[in-house]
Amino acid sequence: MKKVLSFLLAVFVTLTLAGCSQTNQKEQNQTSEDSKQTVTATDQDILIAYFSYSGNTEKAAQEIQKQTGGQLVEITRKEAYPNDFYDIAENEIINGEQPEITLSINSIDQYDIIFIGYPIWWQKAPAMINTFVHQFDFTDKTVIPFCTSSSDGIEESLDVFDDLQDQANVKEGLRINDYDEISSWLDRVLE
Repeated sequence: MKKVLSFLLAVFVTLTLAGCSQTNQKEQNQTSEDSKQTVTATDQDILIAYFSYSGNTEKAAQEIQKQTGGQLVEITRKEAYPNDFYDIAENEIINGEQPEITLSINSIDQYDIIFIGYPIWWQKAPAMINTFVHQFDFTDKTVIPFCTSSSDGIEESLDVFDDLQDQANVKEGLRINDYDEISSWLDRVLE
């Protein structure tokens, strides 16, 4: 009987240790996978502000949030566009207008790094981005633009950030079509 109990105890201890070892290995593997997907900017608060009309820019902003841990804030036009908004939106951009916007924050003071996202409309950023850029003080902030577009690049839209050049560090922007590009871009801009 003592031999059977000793044998059962040995089997129990072996199985318990093996289970703990596998659990620890799984946790280490999960931590390793998580660290590959998350880019962090140490000791810096991150804001991801975006305007999205069709949902594409929102998805890109959510992916950046997932990888940086930043706070997500949607920029919306206070007066919603009508269904046939093209002429209105294009004229706002051409005329450099700043339509009234709504946000869930009143200040950007606590943030060091501010991602600003938008769709490309007529090769430019929508007028709501112009409003956002002129509504806050970006002194000593790092500003990182990103956009979504099926065909146009980000280059022509960056003029909306020209007024920030003297007060903020405006980093390399990215047109996001492939989420696999985001991680390496974040590595570059968050160095």
